[in-house]
Amino acid sequence: MEEKVYYRDENVKVTDLRITARNVTVPIERIEKIMVNFKATRLAVSFGAFMLSIVFVWVGCYFYNHLCLFGILIVIASLAYFINVCRTYVELKISTAGSRSFILLNSGMNNSEYIYGIVEALEQSATLH
Repeated sequence: MEEKVYYRDENVKVTDLRITARNVTVPIERIEKIMVNFKATRLAVSFGAFMLSIVFVWVGCYFYNHLCLFGILIVIASLAYFINVCRTYVELKISTAGSRSFILLNSGMNNSEYIYGIVEALEQSATLH
């Protein structure tokens, strides 16, 4: 009997027997729960840190000119952290038998439909079992 493929791209393959993503294969019958998590708190904190770093650099450079270069490095680091959080904002988390749970995939906030497409394929394959 051949596996029926519900979803396939270069990173993920969902069949009626298993899901394979990032070199991890999980049998469909072992999946107990599928969760989509949004890192809203981390996004808010990273954006707040970025905005505060801009304010502190502006005030710091106004009063202490010799600290401007250090302040600019802090702004760049906080912007890099904010961009990284935006790139991994949506997570596909799977809980398996034995209460083991792990993040299978993540995606950016502008590409959340990618995760939801995989969740839909997982739900279709799980209804057959």
